[in-house]
Amino acid sequence: MAQERPKRYLRQRKLIPIWLTCAIFFLFQPRFLYSGTTASFMEIGAIAIMIACAAIYIKCIRIDLIGVFAFAYLAAMTLSCIINDGNPYFTLVTYGPLSASLLLARATIPGYKKELLWSIVAVTGTYTFLNLAVLCLIPVGDIPLHPDDSNTFLSYRNSFCGFYFPAIGASLLLDQESGKPCSPLSLALFASALAQSAISYSATSVFALAVFFVGICLITSRRIRRYLNACTFVGAYLVLFVGIVLLRFQNLFSLTVESLGRDITFTGRTAIWDLAISLIDQDHLLLGYNGVTERILTLPTGGSVGTAHNALLDVMLWGGLVALCLVGAIVLLASINLFKQRVDRSAAILSIYIGVFLLMGIVEFLTCTAFFLFLGIASSWTQSDQKAGGRHACSKTCLHAKRS
Repeated sequence: MAQERPKRYLRQRKLIPIWLTCAIFFLFQPRFLYSGTTASFMEIGAIAIMIACAAIYIKCIRIDLIGVFAFAYLAAMTLSCIINDGNPYFTLVTYGPLSASLLLARATIPGYKKELLWSIVAVTGTYTFLNLAVLCLIPVGDIPLHPDDSNTFLSYRNSFCGFYFPAIGASLLLDQESGKPCSPLSLALFASALAQSAISYSATSVFALAVFFVGICLITSRRIRRYLNACTFVGAYLVLFVGIVLLRFQNLFSLTVESLGRDITFTGRTAIWDLAISLIDQDHLLLGYNGVTERILTLPTGGSVGTAHNALLDVMLWGGLVALCLVGAIVLLASINLFKQRVDRSAAILSIYIGVFLLMGIVEFLTCTAFFLFLGIASSWTQSDQKAGGRHACSKTCLHAKRS
């Protein structure tokens, strides 16, 4: 009997990477799998994974602030949807993966750090290489693989980063765990990411990749790591939000910018920002517009968009002040945890990752699995080392059937 118990433990542990890979597969949502005949299967699978993530989190962690905010965020978005006469099922399949990603990372990182990271690389890395292959080999017009110059089976070109950044970030963290500065896999993922964003040309993504590369190079210095931390990036985002989105300081340099052939409106985003700000009225201040069926972001030119093209405005528009406070608290808690260990190389990689997403958040939305999953990772990165004997370390065994 004494020998049977370790054998059972080892057999069950081998199943953990398989389960985590399935979880990551359903939490990340490539366009072609969530449309057509596979949509129902993916949605049912995603809901099952959400329930499993919540159950495992409660078993492993019980409850903490990140968990409270994750559950509260989904509850706030659901309440907003109900108040606006929307479809709660749509809210569940749209925002549920974000909360589930947070809970999954919180429950597994202390005990199953490498397994989770390898699962992320396996799923998002495969998508990254496949997307480049489609762009290079499949002619434009092929539906659903390559319908037009801006879209592939994965997503719209600006959203490719939601798949390749998790692969690159997880691979670099695994490199640190194994004592490597940068593996061939990490280099291949970065090269693939740069190539596909250059081919389809997303200026935001190319710029983000350049900043990410510079940041990763800079944090080789221990002194720079002290200052280039997540809290620094959060502060920088808030300064840029006020300066660019609210005060429009970029207009002061309009002549210089236009002489270089660039657009100070960020490809029409300033008009979207103005419209989003005007929609935040007294009736929707607390809980936003989630669930509203009509397209409320209709521009004077006649076109319409689905997001506010700014992270803060987008959260505020759809979830109101309640959602904004909850997401802000999650970002702050993750950033503080990384700040406490800012001289550590892995924490610095996570800080660069979050910082790059915040930078993109000036002109894009951030309510995506790629951002929320790594917020969960950042909030619990060292707990398996620092609290090996405490409650959080129980995730080392809580995914197994515990028998006396």
